Amino acid sequence: MSEKNDRAVCNMCGKYFTPSYNDGKDVEGFCPNCLLTLTDREPPAIKRQKLTSTKNWRNFRITLEWMIFIVCLLIITVRLPKIFISMEATKPIRRGTYGTDSATDHCIGNLWYIASQLQEHRELVNSITCPVSKKPYIIRKIDGDIAAECLNPGLHKLKLLKVSRDKPIPDVR
Repeated sequence: MSEKNDRAVCNMCGKYFTPSYNDGKDVEGFCPNCLLTLTDREPPAIKRQKLTSTKNWRNFRITLEWMIFIVCLLIITVRLPKIFISMEATKPIRRGTYGTDSATDHCIGNLWYIASQLQEHRELVNSITCPVSKKPYIIRKIDGDIAAECLNPGLHKLKLLKVSRDKPIPDVR
């Protein structure tokens, strides 16, 4: 037999193929590629290769997701104390978190008045006194800034009561 007689023409794509390649199946007139397309099947070797690569990819993806989860969990665990600290309420003096009495409130009010006088560049008078100690506030010039502070903040159960031209909000500690 001649070489042309051993080959057949595919009814789908028109290419020559050897009919014995069909592994004895009773399907005539189609090359192996078109036969796969028609039957929507893949050879077992290709299926195994795809299945193995799919399993490898799935395993890699699951491992990667777990690693990301563990890293996020570690970050949260390390940052948790700082998160709790940041959620604690601060203790600003005028929001009532300090237990100040009316005399301390009056002293802070005097410091606000002195701060307004400093901002307007008015001369301070020593007639303004602390309501607890009954002594005038100490007025000092420090590096071009004028500051006034309570003579005895310990009587208010505080460490410092001070105001200045550069910092007109009373510093209360």
